[in-house]
Amino acid sequence: MSLEAVTKISVAMCTYNGAKYLQEQLESINAQTRMPDELILCDDGSTDGTLEIAEKFAAGCAFPMRIYVNETNLGSSKNFERAIERCAGDIIALSDQDDIWHPEKLERIDAIFLSNPRTGLVFTNGEVINENLEPVGYSLWQCFGLTSARQRQMKRGKPYEVLLLNNTVTGATMAFKSHFKKMVLPIPASGGLIHDGWIALLIASTAEVEFINEPLIKYRLHPTQQCGATRTGLLKMIARAGEIEAKSHLNVAKSFAQVRDRMRAFADIIDKDALSKIEEKITHSSARGNMPDRRLSRLPYVIKELFTLRYHRYSRGLISFARDLLF
Repeated sequence: MSLEAVTKISVAMCTYNGAKYLQEQLESINAQTRMPDELILCDDGSTDGTLEIAEKFAAGCAFPMRIYVNETNLGSSKNFERAIERCAGDIIALSDQDDIWHPEKLERIDAIFLSNPRTGLVFTNGEVINENLEPVGYSLWQCFGLTSARQRQMKRGKPYEVLLLNNTVTGATMAFKSHFKKMVLPIPASGGLIHDGWIALLIASTAEVEFINEPLIKYRLHPTQQCGATRTGLLKMIARAGEIEAKSHLNVAKSFAQVRDRMRAFADIIDKDALSKIEEKITHSSARGNMPDRRLSRLPYVIKELFTLRYHRYSRGLISFARDLLF
């Protein structure tokens, strides 16, 4: 029996009041050159006709589709948790409700998993568009800082170092092997990391991460989405992650401590170097969060972080150093 015959792909889609754009996304999944083997849709309490659109589509689509409705609103990360845990496929591809997939997206992702059994997660680039399907002039990777240098770093087998600096894996482009469900679930209900950052960090600690440097989705920006890939939105996200606003560094440390604790629970399979690096990330974020108020008193702390190279590995290098010293 061929590998293609035994590999099954599940799509995990989450919806919440997505009636305006959902039909286009569902149709793009139905137009895939490699059809999914199932689509699991978890709705978080929509009141706008989302479920009616989903149910009508399910009645005529080319693959099995199951629809679940949460009893209470859970938020996006916990809603994705519900969708992921119900997937039966060997590969789980995450889907937002408001994007549009290129027809070959699943086929291209599937080919990578089939060619390299050590691959645990695959993600792609995406073209950022506005609500009218017009390109806004930049890609997801440009927005989230996956530069050519960081791509080379990931190709050298060091995805973890890139992800600790800034999560560059957008959930809407992500697919991963389902046997990692036991590691990534449950997803914490609170913390600085949302589901895509959480999943990417954990899988990168024990498996290879590969990427496709092509925009295989149209990532739609619109006023009602929870997170958007805008350049100003990116700055706000980085600020919350502790890259700009010093007050958030302790929250960063707490968030990464949650990842570390989950990694420790799977110590027999994770890369020990990855565990060491996340400990350094936590140490660095804690140090930045506990800087004294007086600038002169900060000097020994910032010098230590500079000479250990943690500013360069886990923050923005000399920019972060200068900010902690002067502001």
